[in-house]
Order: sequence, then C-alpha cells, then structure tokens
Amino acid sequence: MELLVISHRLSRCLFLICCMGLMLLACKQHETSGTGEKKPVSVGTPITPPSSTIATLTTPTLPVGPTLISYPLSENSPFITSSTLSAIPRRLWDQRSVSDGPRLLVVLPSEEVSYVGGNIRCAGSTTPGAQVTLNGTPAKMYPTGVFLGNIPWIPKPGLNPFVFKSTLNGKTTVSTINLREASTSSTLGLSGPSADGFRRLQPESDQELQVSDALKVRCETVPGGRVYFLLDKSPVVHEMAESKTRPGLYQGEYKILPTDRFQAASIQIRLESSPTKKIKPASTKLKATVSTLASLNTGHYIKVQENDTGLFSDTTADHRITSVQANTQLFSNGKIGKYYRVPLDKKNTAWVQEKQCNALPLAQHTVSTELVKMETSGDTKGRTKVSFKFQSLAQPKDAATPPPPLAYRVDTVDAGTSLTLTLWDTEASDSEITTNGPIRLVRCKKDSVLQLVRCEVFFAPGITMRGFAPSYSNGQLDLTIQTIVPHPEAPGTLRPLRIVLDPGHGGTDMGAVGAQGVCEADANLVVAYHLAEMLHEHGATVSLTRAGDNFVSLEDRIDMISKSDADLYLSIHCDSIGPFQDPLMAFGPRAYFYYAYSSALAQSLQTSLMGEMGIRGRAVYPGFHFFRPLRRCTLIPGALTEISFVSHPDDENRLIDPAFLDRVVLGLYKGIENYARR
Repeated sequence: MELLVISHRLSRCLFLICCMGLMLLACKQHETSGTGEKKPVSVGTPITPPSSTIATLTTPTLPVGPTLISYPLSENSPFITSSTLSAIPRRLWDQRSVSDGPRLLVVLPSEEVSYVGGNIRCAGSTTPGAQVTLNGTPAKMYPTGVFLGNIPWIPKPGLNPFVFKSTLNGKTTVSTINLREASTSSTLGLSGPSADGFRRLQPESDQELQVSDALKVRCETVPGGRVYFLLDKSPVVHEMAESKTRPGLYQGEYKILPTDRFQAASIQIRLESSPTKKIKPASTKLKATVSTLASLNTGHYIKVQENDTGLFSDTTADHRITSVQANTQLFSNGKIGKYYRVPLDKKNTAWVQEKQCNALPLAQHTVSTELVKMETSGDTKGRTKVSFKFQSLAQPKDAATPPPPLAYRVDTVDAGTSLTLTLWDTEASDSEITTNGPIRLVRCKKDSVLQLVRCEVFFAPGITMRGFAPSYSNGQLDLTIQTIVPHPEAPGTLRPLRIVLDPGHGGTDMGAVGAQGVCEADANLVVAYHLAEMLHEHGATVSLTRAGDNFVSLEDRIDMISKSDADLYLSIHCDSIGPFQDPLMAFGPRAYFYYAYSSALAQSLQTSLMGEMGIRGRAVYPGFHFFRPLRRCTLIPGALTEISFVSHPDDENRLIDPAFLDRVVLGLYKGIENYARR
C-alpha cells in the first residue's frame, strides 16, 4: 500500500507531497495499534477536520456534444488540475459570509422543498464551540460544529418560519428558513367534488379493476372519529381503520367480487362521531370490469410512447422486470392508480405508468408475432451477434411491413456463462442452431404452460461473456455479445485496460449536500480525478465523463460510455439518507450493479474499499435499476460505488480529510486491479 501511495504522489508538486504525507502519517499513527494492525474507523468518533481548503472547480468550455475527456489533461486544458483538488472542499460553508457572530450554514430543511406535517429534520454547521437552537430548542452539537435536530411541525397557512440561532462568546447569528406545506389534493379522484375537511385522499384517479383486485381507500381527517366508505348506491358500510402510529390517517379496502357490476360507480367517504365537527362526504369514480384475471377476452391494448419505459413488478416501481421501447403494444386487463396492469404470461404480471402509454381499441391490436429465423455472425472486435427475425401474425408472410417492437427480457446466467432471452406475445417453433465460435448453441423453445418463448444462448467451454447489447429494428432483434475479457499484460501494470470513470452530478446538480457544506458533485470529481491519476500511472487508458464543475445528463453519460469501447466503467457517487430519516442510521460505502456479469467488479470494489476504510459487513446490491447507465450500458461491465454517506456527520467529516481521500482512492484502485487480475 505504501508503494502505491508514494507512486501516486510523485506527479504532484513538492508542497502537496509534504503536506499530505504528514497528514497520512498522522492518520496511520492514529489508526494502528501496538501490533501494527489497522483499527476500524469508529463511526461514533468524529475526526477533527483540517482547515477548509477552498478548491476552485472551474466551469469549462465544453466541446459540442457529449465527449469523453482523456486523462491526463493537456497543460492548457480548460478543466481542473490536481493542484486545485488537493482535498474535497466544503463549498457551501466556504460561501457563507463571515460576520461578527459565528458562521452558520443551514442545510436542512430547505425552502426549495415542500413538507407535510410531522417531525422536520434539521442539519447544518456552525463555528466549532457555538451552540445552536432550532425554534428555541437546543440542537445536538458535534465537535466539528455540525448540528442535528428534529422539530415537530403542525403546518399553518402561508409561510412557516424555522428560526436557527448560533451563539458563541455572547454573539449570535440568526438564519430563518420559511417552509410551506406540501400541496395536497382536495378531491378524491379526478372527477370528484370538493372534499371539505379531508386531505391526501386515495385513490387519486379513476380505477379499472378486475375480480379479486383490492380497492384501497385512504384519507386524512380529524383524529378519533369513525370513518367509512360506501360504494355506488350500496348501503353496505366499509369501515376504515385509523393508524395507530399516525393519528388522523384512515385506511380501508374492498375486494372486487364476481357479482359486482360497477360502471362509473362513486366512492363516498364519510366521517361520523367526530369529536370536533361534521365533515361533508367526498366522492370519486370507480370503473371495474367483471372478467377474471385469466380471461383475455376483455380489457384493451396500450401503446408505449417513450423509449426505456419500465415494466415493474408492482405499482411501487421498486423492481423493474424489463424495459420496452416506443411503439411497443401491450395487453392491459386493469388499471390501479396511475399504473396499467399488463399480464405478461400465465405467471408474471407487470405494471406500466399510465402517462407513458396511450390506450388502443381492441381491434387495433397488431402485436402478436412469430419468430421465423435465428442466425449468428461475428466481427473483428471479438463480438458475436445473434439475430432473431420476427413476422407479424396479422399480416401475410410476404408482407413488407415489419411488426412493431415487442416486449422481451434478457437475463445473464451464472455471471456470464450463458444468456436467456424471454419473449412475450410471440409464437415460435422449437429450434436450435450450433456454431464453432464463442457461441456454441442457440436454442429456442416455447413454454406452453406459461405461454411465452424462451431462447437460450450457450457459450463454448472456457468462454465468459463480458457484456451484451440488444437492439430492435424493422422486425429484427439483435443481441451483440462481447466475449473477449482483457487482462493486464504483466504484473505491476494495468496495460492495456481501458477504463471510463463517471463522477456523478456536477454543475447545476450538486447532488447530496452534507451538514458541513460538502457537495456530492465535488467529492465525486475529486475522487475520480485522483483515481484516474493512479490508474494512468499504472498503465491504464483512462477517460472521464466530466472533468470540471459542469452538468452532464444521464443520457449523455450513457451515450459516452456505450461508445467508449472501454473494458469497464465505474460511476462514483456519495450517498445520503432521506430528509425524513435518521442521518445516523446509514454510513460507509455501498456498491451496486445491474447484470450478473458485473457482480465480480462491484464485489471487488466494495471489498477493497471496505478494507482501506476499516469497515466490514456492507452488502453489494444487485439489480439496481434506478441508475440508468447500469442497465443500459450493457456491452461492458459496470458498477456504481457510493463511497460514503454525506448525510452522516462522521462520514462527511472523513471525506474532507486528505489522508482519508488517499485511502478511498487506493481502495478503488485495488478493487479495479483485483478484478482485472481475477
């Protein structure tokens, strides 16, 4: 480790070598015991921060269109240089004006966010030694000047002031944050009349339900009352239970029966036995079909309007089954809230957002297709293409018009030893093709039980897939598969590896912000720059998606990474807990990946990073679909690392320590090196 750190610093100026060398030595003396073993960094023990280093992150003049930036940067580069990034800056803290009183930075709550009632989390920093009060209540103080607290809040009309006061040596600095209550719908559904006295009513829109579906009704009103709802003209009362942990929140449900014949039926919520006042009923519309879930004779078709539209396993959109492209047509047999239900096969049901689709009459359905041909081809870059040709069943076989895009899913098996392609709403005959290349066998088989088609791609012995890229056009689905996995040519070097580093956020997007004023975008860039320096010193060819404080969209990042022809990419971020959660509940690094063939990279990064940081027991998270580059830059292995939680006061404090920065960079470097030599 010492040799790598010394080598990494040879390219820096003598001043930085001396200063940071002393900091690293002091840090190591603090961390090692008499046996020479590294002690874990204690989450409960803050590190005294160094004096803030103001780093100017320049906004460069960018080339037209998204372009990767090669490292090292030229001498006249408009981007950053290592001398401006000797440490992660506390940008927002450094921007605070200094007055006679203590400096005061309030990070949470933010006037840019609307809040609902309850406990409001407060966080920020002040001059060490000062005492902060939140609306008169003393805050929890840290030696670094960080303060945390929670303020109970009952919203009032208009502005609600939160007054922060920091006092030191008899002098006080005041900062006032004005909050507004989050706007809430006053109606239960799109067509319901005013619901005086009710808030946050659900369902928020008309429903299309099937037999056995649950109609879920929810509202907030006066605590301690009796609340129930009625359906259509039925006198049957459906009681709503009040939450034990949130007074005034009532919930109830009704399961659709085979005998129900609802058509534009109203839902009425009523409050009785109120301890304070009587409230008028509210109503909405309910649409429910009478068919069973297994029936395909009712319902309608929807046409997807946007590329990369997600099909999710439920209406929380937490788990993405697959993505479909624009003009894909799907059968829907219901709608709950703002999601259409799509029965993919006899076992799997998906949900798609209503705003991304248009409803089609049943007679306009032209989706059903037949797989008519499979073939393989190769190129000089070690890529093999498997092509699947489709024919629309609604047209003659010699018709020139290709079928519209179809819903499919690609899964990797055993970390890259085979691929499985699942096709829905498609007919096919059992068939297979064999080759003498990297792909040994392609086999297609119809599953009559689940009513789907499954195509499997098997690789030759000793061949492991590095990545794949699907594309659909003119009735043909191509799977481009990369099977060549490069390795370093000699010990001590990473040559000829090509690596893309993707520092998250930037420019107008600061990312998460810590209580001491550290912006995630700055931390990501500093870590990426020094990691690029170390990788370059050891022979790797390195590119960055940004090298200055400029905004780069996710689509541009995806475009650059996909066209890079790199061997791997790493997206660098910092994490943060939500504004309504305890900031002390999450700390340390995280690693994420989407496809199985990237699991080894994510695990190697996490293991090495935890080893350098002295933290154990942090998991690696698979199938992370929320970050688009992980699921769309599929031709090369990729991972996302969250190096620390800026919302945790100790994690943020360590980030601004240059010695800790060295350990983070070294941990990421070792993770990449160990992965490359596996």
